[in-house]
Amino acid sequence: MSQQGIELLKQDGRRFDFRVMVQMNPAGQWETTGIIGRLAHPRKIVTNYHAGGTPLPMETLMKTHLEKAGRTSRGYRRELSKLGVDVALVLGKRFPGLKEIGIDVAVDTALKPWILEVNTLPDPYIFLRLPDRGVYRRIRKYAIAYGRFRRGTRASVNSKRGRIGKK
Repeated sequence: MSQQGIELLKQDGRRFDFRVMVQMNPAGQWETTGIIGRLAHPRKIVTNYHAGGTPLPMETLMKTHLEKAGRTSRGYRRELSKLGVDVALVLGKRFPGLKEIGIDVAVDTALKPWILEVNTLPDPYIFLRLPDRGVYRRIRKYAIAYGRFRRGTRASVNSKRGRIGKK
């Protein structure tokens, strides 16, 4: 069996995807707390920040694509947020101790989102690269509430990396 190829959207000839951060909020409900775009390095196909990718707001990357399709950034953000919560609800039933996930989502030329991978201990620090620091502050607040971080430190209580899905 082979995996279907996905023609990713591009900006200036560079591929991009999104990280959708979903966390258990203090009220015990799944909530999408952040969405960030990851633009691939000009000479690479991977979007990972540590491989030279550039973190950018979702709206920056989707603006022209959404305008061409007659859609809005707000509506597309809601769609990605709902996708994130839906994935968390399903995985949370199978893995009851799960408190956060980072979903890597590619978008094809028809604006259909495709899940590439789900990380069970996603790195929240990429969200510090967004102009709106409130996104990171909320992510950190929720992580402190369920015990991933200690108040007053930047270090994670549990540094193991978890992934669900194909690499």
